[in-house]
Amino acid sequence: MVLIFPLLAELIFDKMSIYIASFEDTLEIMSFINLEWKEGHILSRDKDFFTYEHFYNNQVNFVVSKNSSGTINGVLGFIPTALSELSDVFTVIWKVSKGNKTPMLGVQLLRFLQKNSYVRNILSLGINKETIGIYNYMGFSIGTLNHYVLF
Repeated sequence: MVLIFPLLAELIFDKMSIYIASFEDTLEIMSFINLEWKEGHILSRDKDFFTYEHFYNNQVNFVVSKNSSGTINGVLGFIPTALSELSDVFTVIWKVSKGNKTPMLGVQLLRFLQKNSYVRNILSLGINKETIGIYNYMGFSIGTLNHYVLF
């Protein structure tokens, strides 16, 4: 019985760090996307495209979480609408590792981005149905876009 509590504490309270990625994190983020998001995804295999989409001012536009062993266990990519003091940002890839031991890590990544000094609004298009409850819980406005085509 005594052994259960340390194991439980390790599962629940794994020490981690959350930060905005730097260029040095690029290959590790690309590897995480390949292993945890989708094997062969363009952001996991094309460094030039990854850099084009997500690199600005020695910063990679990803919120990254690393566990106590220094391994990435969650990412939240974003694309700013303006490269200025205050910007709206669109989220792109939001993924927590299947082996993650930190409850609510995905929410913590999004909260970190919300609290960033240059983020005015967070926008997400094409969210899947499984994340609607999380966005509602966090106070986001959720809606449906109408699509129109003119031939």
